[in-house]
Amino acid sequence: MLHRFLKIKKQLLGQETLRYEDIHAPVVKSINRKYSFSEAEMLIKSSQKPLGNDYSESLNKAFADHWMDIYPNKGKTSNAHMINVYSDHPFILLDYNGSFGSVATITHELGHGLNSYFAVKKQPKAMAEYPIFLAEIPSAFNENLLIEFLLKSEKDDQSKLYLLDWCLESVMGSVFDNTLLAEFELTMHKHIESGQPLTAEWLDQTYLALVRQYYGQQQGICEVGDYIQNEWIGIPHLLFNYCIYQYSIGRIASLALSDMVLQEGPRGAKRYMVFQSAGGSDYPLETLRKAGVDLSHPDAANAAFSSVNSILIEMEKLIVRNNNQNF
Repeated sequence: MLHRFLKIKKQLLGQETLRYEDIHAPVVKSINRKYSFSEAEMLIKSSQKPLGNDYSESLNKAFADHWMDIYPNKGKTSNAHMINVYSDHPFILLDYNGSFGSVATITHELGHGLNSYFAVKKQPKAMAEYPIFLAEIPSAFNENLLIEFLLKSEKDDQSKLYLLDWCLESVMGSVFDNTLLAEFELTMHKHIESGQPLTAEWLDQTYLALVRQYYGQQQGICEVGDYIQNEWIGIPHLLFNYCIYQYSIGRIASLALSDMVLQEGPRGAKRYMVFQSAGGSDYPLETLRKAGVDLSHPDAANAAFSSVNSILIEMEKLIVRNNNQNF
């Protein structure tokens, strides 16, 4: 599936050889659309309506009661962050600039914020905080609903392709790149446990081999230069034991859950809202089972990858319809 996406990317970029440094390049020439914050608010509220009245009312409260510090400011930390306070509502720091990415970031951070908000309302303090295993699911879930809403209403093929590419970039990064890093981390631990020294040379060679394997250098999918061997040095998540795989799990679970809600309607939304308020009250796998996703069974991953496959098919249809000329 990753190789299929990279083949599409290579075609749209018009590259004879796709290189590793090209993979995040946008496939459309430019999308200059800017969203005012009020437009972003409207899009986010509309996209989350499938979750029902309780979620919509809480979302309205988040905007009306100014849970968010919206714009960049002197001395303010860059990027976006959510701060949870048990005795009050969550606080969200943004650096909104009007781009679609900024709209998606608000959606993402509100996913974290409302997850905390519902957990605090339902759970005692000792069980209100959700584990890392579950933390990225609501944020990715909100992004899924936003993309689904926008794709249904978007008529311009170039804008639609931009959204599809953005979505796949996010999914492929979360699922495949983090799985690659998790395999690298596991290989390191196994190497140490076998009594072998963990040298810089071994780390470089092991990482480079994995990147080339995942990105299909041997199959001619993507060319990965030798210098990529040092990329692992700049990934801080490797400092936390077995943290990275949970991002892959979170994205897979979010895709399965959003697919469930969109297909089942109010029944699926009700199950998802049980997950939203669970916090750390149960083991993560049990919390997800109650929501309708059993990660011990391949059906969850199959549902997630079915969603990704639908996006790939839509991209391929757009390319055929436009004969790759308008992008």
